[in-house]
Amino acid sequence: VASTIHTIDSTVKVTVGSWSYKASSNVNGYTDVWSDQSLISAGGKQNGVLDYYQIHFYNGFDQTVNPFSNSMAHFQALDKPHVIGEFENAPTGGGSKFYEVLLQNCYAGAWGWMYCSSCGTSCGCDSKFEKTSYFSNMAYMRQQYGNIVVV
Repeated sequence: VASTIHTIDSTVKVTVGSWSYKASSNVNGYTDVWSDQSLISAGGKQNGVLDYYQIHFYNGFDQTVNPFSNSMAHFQALDKPHVIGEFENAPTGGGSKFYEVLLQNCYAGAWGWMYCSSCGTSCGCDSKFEKTSYFSNMAYMRQQYGNIVVV
C-alpha cells in the first residue's frame, strides 16, 4: 500500500497505526516490523516504507513501552519522526500536561484517542471532565508552544 501511495503521489506522507512499541522497536528483544528493512523485505518495493511512525499506548500496556515515561531515543528507531497516535486520557506517566510530556520526550506529535477511559470506550460516554482535559491540554500547548506546535 505504501508503495502504491508513494508511486501515485510522492509528496503524500504514509504511516500506519502500530499497536505498540513492541512491534515498532528492537529494544528489549522486540521486533520492529515497520522499519524500512522489514517493509522492503516483506514487499520488495524500495518506496514501500513509512514516512513516520505512529504508535499507540494505553495504560494497560506493558510500561516498558510507555512513551510518557520513555523518550523517543529509548526506542532506538531514530530514522523517522514518531507520533503517538492513540492514547487514553490521563495516561500513566503523562500527568496533567500529557501533550507537553510527549513534546519534552522528543515525539513529533500526538493525538489522544479515547475520550472516556473510565468506561473503556470512545463512544457513548459523556464525561465532561475527560473531554475537557483533552481540550485544555491542547489549549495549553497552543499558548505555551504556539511557535513550534500546531493544534
